Amino acid sequence: MIVRGAMGFDTFFGAPSPKYGDGRPLYERKRGGTAQVVAVALPARLGAWAETTPVVVDDLAGLARMAQLAFCDVKVLLAAPGTNLFELYWVGPGTVY
Repeated sequence: MIVRGAMGFDTFFGAPSPKYGDGRPLYERKRGGTAQVVAVALPARLGAWAETTPVVVDDLAGLARMAQLAFCDVKVLLAAPGTNLFELYWVGPGTVY
């Protein structure tokens, strides 16, 4: 799994959730079986969670879309195709930096 290899966590995706803008929460499995959201993949909307939780997108169009949706600075991880790597971007309202 690209995310698992790049992030180094024991991770798994949850189902798309309205709580996370219809994106798929990415969970890190902790010892004892508990899980914590560490990122959200491909959300259609951003909420207060985006202030502290990174967003994962799979192409430049997704990155531009997050800049359109941003109401605050948001950490965005762009998956590099064919690798276990991500490019880190920050987006703010209408901008990528």
